[in-house]
Amino acid sequence: MRSPLKIFRLALLVSCAVSASGAFAQAPSNEELYKLVMGLKAEQEKLREENRRVKAEADEARNELRRLRGEQKATSAKVDAVAKAAPVSKGGVASAVATADPCLAYGPGYRSVSTSGTCVRIGGYARAEAQFTPQQSIYALENVNLVGRGRVRTGEITQVTNGNSLDTFGTEVRGRADLDVITPTSFGEARASVKIRVSSLTGTRAAAIENNAVYAFDPGILLRAVPEAAFMSLAGFTVGIAPSNYALMPTSMYTGTPWAQYTNGVAQIAYRYDFGSGLSLTGALERAKDWAYSNLTANRPSTAINVVANAKWEQQWGWLALQGVWGGNAVEKGDIFTGPQQPNPLDPGVAGLYGGEGDGFKRYNAYAVGATANFKLRALGERDQMWLTANYANGNLGALLAAGGLSNISTQNNGTLFGGILRVDQNMMIVSGTGDPATIGRQPTPGSPYQVKNVTGFNIAAMLTHYWTDRWRSNFNAGYVQIDPPRSLAYDGQGAQRDNNPIPMWGRGQLYSFAGSLIYSIAENWDVGAEVGYAMLRNQVQNAPQNWEIIPQNGLISQTIKGTGQLPGLNPNNAIFKMRMERTF
Repeated sequence: MRSPLKIFRLALLVSCAVSASGAFAQAPSNEELYKLVMGLKAEQEKLREENRRVKAEADEARNELRRLRGEQKATSAKVDAVAKAAPVSKGGVASAVATADPCLAYGPGYRSVSTSGTCVRIGGYARAEAQFTPQQSIYALENVNLVGRGRVRTGEITQVTNGNSLDTFGTEVRGRADLDVITPTSFGEARASVKIRVSSLTGTRAAAIENNAVYAFDPGILLRAVPEAAFMSLAGFTVGIAPSNYALMPTSMYTGTPWAQYTNGVAQIAYRYDFGSGLSLTGALERAKDWAYSNLTANRPSTAINVVANAKWEQQWGWLALQGVWGGNAVEKGDIFTGPQQPNPLDPGVAGLYGGEGDGFKRYNAYAVGATANFKLRALGERDQMWLTANYANGNLGALLAAGGLSNISTQNNGTLFGGILRVDQNMMIVSGTGDPATIGRQPTPGSPYQVKNVTGFNIAAMLTHYWTDRWRSNFNAGYVQIDPPRSLAYDGQGAQRDNNPIPMWGRGQLYSFAGSLIYSIAENWDVGAEVGYAMLRNQVQNAPQNWEIIPQNGLISQTIKGTGQLPGLNPNNAIFKMRMERTF
């Protein structure tokens, strides 16, 4: 069939030929030539419109062909999964599709439980791991540059542990039970999922930071039961406890990672919309208390809800996502008729810090934005992958680290890692205080409460998974985290001038983290492996005193060590070693 343009060219040639032949008989007038040209132009426009219509139909046909090919691939993948999982007849003829449970199309382990098409999977894992961390001394930074009746005291650094008394070995045994139910409905697949984890921890695995100076160890066995997931999903909606829609990096490392990972899940209401071609958009309301750094005192509570969103583009090479979270922090406004109390400079906060009875809360916006990507490195290995992430946070440090702060990267994974002076970061910090020099030794005059501002920070990190053979694989990660408290003008409110007696408080913290693992698969879904991690922390203290003294925990003055310049314990580094055996089912 000839195209419209070819027909147009043929008609134009015929017209020219007829016109030329008639020119010898009688020359046409200008008016006749004009009508001929206009007629040809009109015919040309009709043919162009027809050409556009035919092209549009061809494009539509090609798009439909792509869609059908995509459905064909998806169907073939399901058939292959069923065929692999289904038995083969004794005669040697594969009867996979005919005899296998259709629920296997959802993945291994799913089985039909009723004629309604409901599919159920029961699974979980059992794990045992041991950890060793070299000994580290821990100091407490206390009473730094405080004023007593007009006299400036030197800084006191109490030696909480000397390394020999710090627990360096720990174990954890845990088990998790999973239940997943999928039922087809007129609104799509309805899914309900529950994952319950129980664990027994000892030694350093049971460690936690109580404040800026104390590691808490359970001398016996610490038992925990945690719901990692308990959610229902239908027609794009998810309600319950599920993985955070902000933290998209994997959790396959044994030690803490320099990025946020919420393996325990967060309570949420989320909706995901798929645009097609691998593009999706998710919006969610997540319970803020489930995020790290939100467990503050009554003086500085986070708002109840974090608004989270991510846009994800998934392709054969991997995926790319942009994520963001918006929430808030609140500060109790102190009673103007009550003077503020003396703050502990590096502590997360004490009750009544802002003075007397509260008269409401002032709210501050908090947010974080980031990008995460995954790349399938088939040129390196069929199952090899790399992940990258970068995030910026203003008042929501839970977008940078899971829990515990820079001093140990993550209490839920490491227990204790660093010694030195323990750093406990928070979403907000004091920047100024009140006080009147005329009130020394007397009741302070009325004044405004202490002022606070959001803490900012950012991170950048990468992780690589490489399969050396079918049974041997490794994970590697590296990352950098920086936390920047606001510039401090704080002073103690006990009569000292602002410039002469500022309160020492946390400054910039810089964390460098590296880890690598080697894992061997004894059998399918049965792994044993080892991992080593190294971290280096560089701390700064704003308004640090030039003169200081170290006082051992027993308080004997004869053992006091005095010094000047850089405070000790601010720049620790250490390594962590772990071994793990895990069986999933």
